[in-house]
Amino acid sequence: MTKRQEWQKSWLLPLIGLLGISGPAAMVYSSGVFMVEITEEFGWSRAQFSSALTIQMLLGLGLGPLAGRLLDRVGPRRMVMVGILPFAFALGLFGLSNGEMWQWWLLAAFYALSTLGVIPAAWVMATMVSFRASRGLALSVVLAGIGLATALWPMIAAQLSASIGWRLAFPVMAAGWALIVFPLALFFFKPPLPDAAEKSSLPLPPVGPIFRTREFWCLLGAGGLFASVQLALIIHLVPIVREAGLDLSTAASLAGLAGVCSIIGRVGTGLLLDWVPTRLLALVAFSLPLLVMAIFNMDAASLPMLVAAAAMLGIAAGAETDIVTYLATRKFDQRVFGTVYSIFQTGFAICASMGPLLAGRIFDVSGSYSNYYLFAVPLVLLSTLLIMLVPTESNEASPELGTRVSDV
Repeated sequence: MTKRQEWQKSWLLPLIGLLGISGPAAMVYSSGVFMVEITEEFGWSRAQFSSALTIQMLLGLGLGPLAGRLLDRVGPRRMVMVGILPFAFALGLFGLSNGEMWQWWLLAAFYALSTLGVIPAAWVMATMVSFRASRGLALSVVLAGIGLATALWPMIAAQLSASIGWRLAFPVMAAGWALIVFPLALFFFKPPLPDAAEKSSLPLPPVGPIFRTREFWCLLGAGGLFASVQLALIIHLVPIVREAGLDLSTAASLAGLAGVCSIIGRVGTGLLLDWVPTRLLALVAFSLPLLVMAIFNMDAASLPMLVAAAAMLGIAAGAETDIVTYLATRKFDQRVFGTVYSIFQTGFAICASMGPLLAGRIFDVSGSYSNYYLFAVPLVLLSTLLIMLVPTESNEASPELGTRVSDV
């Protein structure tokens, strides 16, 4: 099937995936909007408020691989059709918070469990099994939902909080997302099962052998190390550029630019993945943070240079997710993709969570980010080397649009 035929047949699946993958990010990206109001009303510290996110992360990391295994057994359609409404219900329940910490933690735990029914792997798998010739672009559309969540949820939360209060904002956000995604999923989210998985009488293959492959460990190491540095630079972007003499407003604008460029990088890389050697794209994308840190470490970096650095940081963040996901769909048995991808997500999240802490600690001790760059550069070089060690292969020719350049 050609790229055009794939899009004509399944064009709605990536778009539904884009909306679906943005939902579980609602609490994370809107929490900054609600933090001040909730802590002031309940007399909490910001650490107490943030403890909900910690609970969500720990439960999600612990149970994510199990949810991935379930996904491999039941398929993405059954998974999300059962998961959409409980997730929306759990998100809306935050509006019932009464100031008791035990209740806040219980709501956070229930929310974390509810997200397992709408994990990113489900939306990614649906697109993976529906696209082959244009898989890179299709996956990039789905993964752009993360960028969409970053941009829209804070604005939606702020508008609702100002107009109807934070208590009603939670259920309105939840209902709005569910009213859009559930009907689309019910009527149009019907991905085919992988050919091998259609033989339901056969048990799922073991995942143990995958853990002994070079591909698994290279992708896990490359993505984890890159995520650690990339998230540290993004989280600390505003204070980094303020050290260069920029005011808060300009610094915040550069952070917004990085977010926009992450979407551009994600969609652009997805398009290129269908035509350009994966290894070449990976080399460029994984090396970009080296240029970014070189600019940040200059004593007299100009505003245009800082703008370029923020843009490159965003592009690299978007491109890396596309490349790792794309390679994972090519390298591992589709029948256990949910399990493998969920394990990747767990590993990446652990590494990413350490990056900002490390950057902050080094700055607190030394009073500068320069020492962090000295630590981060080897990590970037190692992540680039690891992604280069992942074997690549030529993709099938597209009879209509031409042959993809062979991977070297």
